[in-house]
Amino acid sequence: MSANPAITVKAEFHKLTEDDVVRAISQDEDNPIAEELARVIDELAAACATLIRQGKEPDALLSRPPSCALEKIALELVAEAVGEESGREDGDDEDEEDDEE
Repeated sequence: MSANPAITVKAEFHKLTEDDVVRAISQDEDNPIAEELARVIDELAAACATLIRQGKEPDALLSRPPSCALEKIALELVAEAVGEESGREDGDDEDEEDDEE
């Protein structure tokens, strides 16, 4: 498996805006946009897990330029989850420690 597996969004979802994707996943009913987002997230998560098992960082995979809004949202969600799982978060924890002194 390459370090940057071919994970692609189906062509029919490329013209969606971020608002379209967010609106779709906010709906209670199943819809093709939410299903495609879930599929891409699953593939990205599996690729990240493989890289981590190989002792590699998934940063290159997760920081690649997205091909469309749906992929951008999927990359952001998986990057956030990977960061939380590894104990890394976007906030700067060191500043919090300095404030407590």
